[in-house]
Amino acid sequence: MRRRALLASLPLLSGCSGLSPGSGPETRTPNSTTEQPSPSSAENVGTPEEPYTVEGAERIEPVGFGFVNTTERDQYVTIVVEHGSETVLYRNVTLPSQEWTPFESVVASLGTFHITVETSDGGHLEHTWLVRRGASSLRLELTSDGLQSRQHVTCDPDCTALDASGESVELPYTERDDATESASRVVLNNVGTESRQVDLSVGFDDETLVDYVYDLPAGITAVVPVSTYSGVYDLSVASAESERHYEWHTPEERTAQFEIDETGAIRPNCTDVSSRREADSEGFQLDEIRNFGDRPRDVTVRIDADGERVVDETVAAKPHRETYLDLDVSADERLHLVVELDSGARLDGTWGVCPDVGKLSLDVEAGEIRLLRGRHTVLTSAPERIGTTTPQ
Repeated sequence: MRRRALLASLPLLSGCSGLSPGSGPETRTPNSTTEQPSPSSAENVGTPEEPYTVEGAERIEPVGFGFVNTTERDQYVTIVVEHGSETVLYRNVTLPSQEWTPFESVVASLGTFHITVETSDGGHLEHTWLVRRGASSLRLELTSDGLQSRQHVTCDPDCTALDASGESVELPYTERDDATESASRVVLNNVGTESRQVDLSVGFDDETLVDYVYDLPAGITAVVPVSTYSGVYDLSVASAESERHYEWHTPEERTAQFEIDETGAIRPNCTDVSSRREADSEGFQLDEIRNFGDRPRDVTVRIDADGERVVDETVAAKPHRETYLDLDVSADERLHLVVELDSGARLDGTWGVCPDVGKLSLDVEAGEIRLLRGRHTVLTSAPERIGTTTPQ
């Protein structure tokens, strides 16, 4: 592979034998505790004095990227940026612990660039850096889990920064003014080292909302806001090697996130989506009921896991008190929750893409029920209140 041959011909990190083949853009390698050498100015070869420009491409204000080291020690890394057969940037640098290191004014035209990062203890990352209209800035991260890259493109369903084609209604499917921010969305993340074609199809009420093919470069995430309407959607995601079909329930699964790996296989990512930020273990956890009202309430909770009833109990929630439930349920394919209040209020939710939901809680107030993650409302018996936060 040309890129590996090129990097092998340049000065390597002390203690490294070159880039490891087959590593993805989010390869995680444990960090060693060996002392890191300091780079000398002679090692920073290939660094342009002026921002790089692609011949014939649209000129822009110079842009670069940032690298954050969240580990507890300084980290020595090699960074290579290439365009075609040309080396745009080659840097050996020590990243200070817990600091953000900017690499400014690297390029000054639109284009597609390849970034390779290597750590002194064998960590490896490859990323296709899109300097295009509609693409976010690039953020590189070195964490205790290894190297990661973050760059996304929002598609409606066309993407100015990606090659995409197909048929679609106007997206997001909505009548609301804040559609893009509030819409349920599909996220496609290519964590491999090669570009992949990914087919996305979403249907609702016997209508096809989007049927599109995305050419997704390595390391890039495509975000497709689909709809603000609550309901059940027919969702399909496919590559040449893999295909997935789901009943996608929103708003309880507001984000359906998928990864395309090195082999082209597609899998749902149930740990990195925003819905799992508050979770501290796997499964569906319902830990407490908070009754903000002035009277006691009987709260009935029913949970089905993969079609089997696993929880059916009624709890007396005292006024202005927290009642602990400590319910922890696991499901492989589908989880269904029903919560009923003695006032007649009912909350009903289903998780089919990621039944591994995480930690949730219930609020009871003014005869209504809210299901929350942290302070964010996931579901409510009063649907117009979705997106609000719990009382102070």
